[in-house]
Amino acid sequence: MVLGTLGDDPDTNATAVLSLMVTSIEKLPAKKERRQMDEINFAIVAPLALINIIIAVIALIDLAKRPSVNGPKWVWVLVIIIINLIGPILYFVFGRRDT
Repeated sequence: MVLGTLGDDPDTNATAVLSLMVTSIEKLPAKKERRQMDEINFAIVAPLALINIIIAVIALIDLAKRPSVNGPKWVWVLVIIIINLIGPILYFVFGRRDT
């Protein structure tokens, strides 16, 4: 039903608007379909997040054990924690000082 064809009767107008709202809601994806999409996204993101955490922990442990690094240690802690995935890689490439 098109809203331009509404008349002067308030009951008919309300029915037309409700009908339009119901047809709009029926076009939304079902909750089950949305849940399946969330599960697919979680299945992709979870391993990447786990790898990110493992690399960051290894970098922080290495940073704590080294007596000296290139630059202040507190800066490298911030880089490793704040810049996800790339921060630990930057530390391993540029931050470690060969002794």
